[in-house]
Amino acid sequence: MTHSCNEPSAGGNKQAMGNTKTVAGAREDIERFEGIFRRHHKAVVAYVRRRAPTSVVDDITDETFLVAWRRLDDVPAEELPWLMAVASNVLATERRGAGRRFALNLRLHSQTRPSDLAWDPTVAVEATDVRLAAALGQLRPKELEALLLVAWEELEPQEAAIVLGESPGAFRTRLHRARARLQELLEPHSPTSAAIAVQPPNAATKGAI
Repeated sequence: MTHSCNEPSAGGNKQAMGNTKTVAGAREDIERFEGIFRRHHKAVVAYVRRRAPTSVVDDITDETFLVAWRRLDDVPAEELPWLMAVASNVLATERRGAGRRFALNLRLHSQTRPSDLAWDPTVAVEATDVRLAAALGQLRPKELEALLLVAWEELEPQEAAIVLGESPGAFRTRLHRARARLQELLEPHSPTSAAIAVQPPNAATKGAI
C-alpha cells in the first residue's frame, strides 16, 4: 500500500499525539497550580506576615509560590504544610541576606539598622501581653515555632511536623516541652496568658497568639 506525499505517516500521527498529550499535561499543571494558589495564598501570606517585615512579605510569598510551580511534582497531598516549609526556607535565606547587608552597613559606618532585620514573632504579642512576649522570646527557635504553628497557623501536630521537617512524634514531644517551658516562664505571673498562647487563636486572641 502506498501513501501520497501529502498523507501523514504513522510516525507523524504519533508525534501529533505526543504533542497533544504534552499540551494537556501542561494545562493540568497550570490548573493544579492555580488550585494550590487559590486554596493557600491567604494562609501563606498570613504565615509570612507574622514572621517578616511588611516590606518583604510580598517578595517572600511570591518566591514561595514560584518554588511551588517549579517543583509542582514534589507538592504532596498535604499542600499547606509543604508551602509553609518552603516559605520558612525563603525566610531563612532573606534573613541571612539581611544580616550580610547589615554587616556591610556597619563597615560603611551606617548607624541605620535595615528594616529587613526587624523580624521577631514576639513583637506581634507585645501590645497585648508584654510578659507573654518576653516569655516567648526566651524559648528556643524551634520551640517557639512549634507553638506558633499550632496557635497562629492552626495546624494539626502532624501538619506542623512537616513544616519543621520532623516526625509527628518528635514534633509532639517538642510542642509538649515548649508548652511546659512557657508555663514555667510565665508562672506565677500570668497562667491565663499561657493558656492563650497554646490554643488556636479566636476572634479575641488572633494576632496575639
